[in-house]
Parts: sequence; structure tokens; C-alpha cells
Amino acid sequence: MIDPGEKNKCATMVRRRSRSAFTLVELLIAMTVGLIILGAIYAVYTVQNREFVKQERNVDMQQSARAAMDMMVREIDMAGYNNPLNVAGAGITGADATSLSFTADLNDNGSTTSDSLNPGENIAYDLCNSGGIQSLCRSSNGARQPLADNIDAIDLRYWDVNGQELARPVATARLNDIRRIQITITAKSAKPDPNTGQYRTYTLVSQVFPRNISAIVSTAGTTTAASTSSTSVPSSLPSSSTSSSSSSSTTTSIRTTTSTSTSTSSSSSTTTITNPGPSYSNVTQNPSGTQISNYTSSVEVCANITDADGIRSAKITTDQGDNVTMTRSGGNNYCGDIPRHRNTTVTYWITAVDNQGNSSRSVQNYYYHQGN
Repeated sequence: MIDPGEKNKCATMVRRRSRSAFTLVELLIAMTVGLIILGAIYAVYTVQNREFVKQERNVDMQQSARAAMDMMVREIDMAGYNNPLNVAGAGITGADATSLSFTADLNDNGSTTSDSLNPGENIAYDLCNSGGIQSLCRSSNGARQPLADNIDAIDLRYWDVNGQELARPVATARLNDIRRIQITITAKSAKPDPNTGQYRTYTLVSQVFPRNISAIVSTAGTTTAASTSSTSVPSSLPSSSTSSSSSSSTTTSIRTTTSTSTSTSSSSSTTTITNPGPSYSNVTQNPSGTQISNYTSSVEVCANITDADGIRSAKITTDQGDNVTMTRSGGNNYCGDIPRHRNTTVTYWITAVDNQGNSSRSVQNYYYHQGN
């Protein structure tokens, strides 16, 4: 026999247990809320992941374009580099709207022949197809390789010393007249934007002033004159002026400031030309030569610097960051000492300013300083 008291006690315990459990409705509500939360988290993750992928593609596109532009600017800046005797004949060899080729005697051996003795001295840039992808290609001594993929377009424009844009392709006779090159590279993303279905693009524009092309014209000893009655060079475009002299040792100057030249008409018997800035002759280096071995001191550079208005200042600038003030040692002779640079090729030039503020720059010279 079950005690009625015990029976009532068991029934009470069963009722208490049933009150502490979840009902089916409560479970369904909890599951629905959980699914909503999971859905919201997944939606946020999807949006963030999509943005991350898009930004990653944008970064890849921009880095590729910037790396290509940086290399182009650095190499085009060296176009036409020759040793001091200019026996290599380096310069721009072709200039079109989408392609550019040039040579540079980087090893100073007097040759730019496309062979193993002159690596990287014959350079060309153009558009190419690489695995079905339009790319910017770089050719070195005939070996063509893609430099940057997914390049949508490249545009090259050219200006001469007078700021006049040259027709493309630039005629062979005018290649050495190029003083400014504008490079425009338009890159596109590897895949279309998932939101718009369109490719994202990125455009870079840079301008290069190939200083060595100016030096080629200067060393040729020619005189440049404007065909119009008045010619003004834009301030953004460094111009080069040359002057003739009976002395074979005269080195003509490369203008670094804005210049304006005015000439009278052909019926007039006089011609007026503004001061082109100081001129340079008898540039000497001690010790001399392009190879300086076991030399533990500085290198002295002297030059005869003349100008009708007198010389205000003169300095020697090197590609190693030196700015050496030159002092007058007698007459029109100015000298300065370039500090020692161990096992380094040093390129230097002279910049002078006359008393009217006109400045000019000499052609570049160089030497290899070997020693400890």
C-alpha cells in the first residue's frame, strides 16, 4: 500500500520538474532569434570580405602601376647617357604614342651594342599581350618581358626646348630635340567590381626631363635659335642653350632657368638675344681620368667661368648629394674639392649664377673613385 502522503509528494515533484523545462514554443523562438543573429553576422562578414577583396585588388593595381612608372622614370632619365667623349652615340632611338626606345652607355665602355657586354643599355617600353592579359612590357637588349599586368592604356607625349609639343611618332631627325616626356599609365583591376560589374581603373601621370639628351646637343657645338620673333620657354620646362667658340675646349652650358630670346626680322641688321647665363671652358679634374685608384683625398675640379654680367656664385653638384661651393682662384678660374667617395662612380656638374640672376649648368662629367 502506498502512503497517500508519499503519493502527493511524488506528484508535487513531477509538477515542479515540468515547470522548469522549455516548451516547444520557447525552443522555436530561441532558434528563430539565433538564426536571425547568425544571418546578420554572416551578412556583415560577406560585406566586409567583399570590401577586403576589392581593396586588395585596388592595392595590387596601384602598386603595379606605381612600380612600372618608377622604373620608367628612372630609366628614361638616363636616356642618352654617354661617357665624356660621347663616343657611344647614346640617345632616344624611337618615340611614339605608346612606345619609347633609347640607349644609355651605363658601363662607360663607349658602346651600346645590344650584347652581353652591355647589359641593360638598349631599353624599350611598349604594350604587349602576356597570357591573354594586356601588359606594359620592357625590352632590354631585345629580351622582352612584362613589367606590369592589366595595363589598360599608356600615352607618351613629347615637347622640345621651346615648349612645343612634337608630333607622334617623333621624326628621327627630331629625337634629340626632346626635352620633356609626359608618361600616362592607366591600369585596371584584375577582375570587375562585384557591386557594379565594371573594372576599376587607376591613372598615373609623370613628367621626365631627360637631362642627358640636352648634353648630347650641347657637346655637338651647335647654336639653337628661335624661328619666331619672340620665344618664351615655359617655367616648368628646363631649356638648354648652346654657344659656339673658336676654342675646342669650350664646354657649352645647359640652361636651368626660364629663358626668353628675341630676334629682329630678317630685314633688320641687328639681333638681340638675352643673356643665356654663365659659360664654361677648360674644365679640369685633379687627379684626372675616369678611374681614380688608391686615392685617399678629395678630387679638385676647376673651370673657367665667364659671363658679361660677372659671376655671383658657382658650385659643384654630384649625384652623391654634394654641393661644393667653388672659390675664385684667379681671373675667371673657379675651383672646388669633391669629398672622397669610396668605390663609387661620382657624376658631377657645375652650376653658376651671374650678377643678374641668370643661371646655367655645365655638361656632366664622372669618375670612379676606388680606394679604402
